[in-house]
Amino acid sequence: KNILMVKKRINILLTCIGHAPKSFFLNKLKKSLKYHYEIVGTDTNKKAKNKKYVDYFYNVPNGNHKNFNNVIYKICLKHKIDIVLPAADEEVFSLIKDQKKFKNINCFLPILNNKKLIQISNKINLYRFVKKLNIPFYRWHSAKNYEELVKILDLYIRKHKSCVIKPPLSRGGRDIYVLFDNNKKKSRPSKLCRELHMGYVYFLKNFKKNKLNFPILVTDYLCPPVYDVDILSFNGILKKIVIRKRKISSDPNRGHIIVKNNVILNYCKHIVKKMNLSYLLDFDIMHDNSNNPKLVEINPRMSGSISESYKKKFYLIDDLISLIHRKKIIY
Repeated sequence: KNILMVKKRINILLTCIGHAPKSFFLNKLKKSLKYHYEIVGTDTNKKAKNKKYVDYFYNVPNGNHKNFNNVIYKICLKHKIDIVLPAADEEVFSLIKDQKKFKNINCFLPILNNKKLIQISNKINLYRFVKKLNIPFYRWHSAKNYEELVKILDLYIRKHKSCVIKPPLSRGGRDIYVLFDNNKKKSRPSKLCRELHMGYVYFLKNFKKNKLNFPILVTDYLCPPVYDVDILSFNGILKKIVIRKRKISSDPNRGHIIVKNNVILNYCKHIVKKMNLSYLLDFDIMHDNSNNPKLVEINPRMSGSISESYKKKFYLIDDLISLIHRKKIIY
């Protein structure tokens, strides 16, 4: 009881609390030794199973809904929220539009500026940004239509025997096709897999124009496993990093192993500095055929699998709050 009295109170709003296994994370947040959190949780599902782990719960619209910001703002006003941590990209892009409005009620949004969000959230923009900054990367092409896609794929399969097709705004392995120069590859994914792995000829026969959205990306096939990397930074300086290797590369919700990897660490540190990134972010990293780490995507928010870091006592929300206090960004 005495410890609770000296801890600074933080009213925090967390979105998407029904997604992924977050009960452990929410419980650990409540037991923080540094801050006394009052947690307001929101989700698009009014029956979200994790709502019993927060102090207050609200059913809210999707992040791209026209009323999303207004609903979140009213909740923040009612509960005197100090900080909002969105867990979906659509929410990030919506909230940034009203950042000043939230600031006027002393509610902080630890979100990159709009220009930076556009640069990193769309993969085509991200890949161009990476090239401009001379960050080590891999081969990629953008196809504007189906005919252009086929020409690019023909070249890739002939030269490299494999490639990956992905939409610019996909997240978490969704809507991704991994093609091989092997017609015997299975056409359907495993139950734990969000990707479709198949032979090139099968793809041409079964995935015509009406099943694809353009523009679309074609990239090198990178080698599993996937590493989910929690990044905490400020003005291009890396403050904390947690490197988590997925147990099943195609599914980030099936568990991770915390690893130490100085090559990945230095690569991520280089990206953070070159892009001048701030706050809590989620990198996806894989390796090329020469075992060099390569950036797959950047999520401009905390990871949906942040619970895995908390299981190993990496209390990243505490670290974020301490960082913004030290930098006197809020309060």
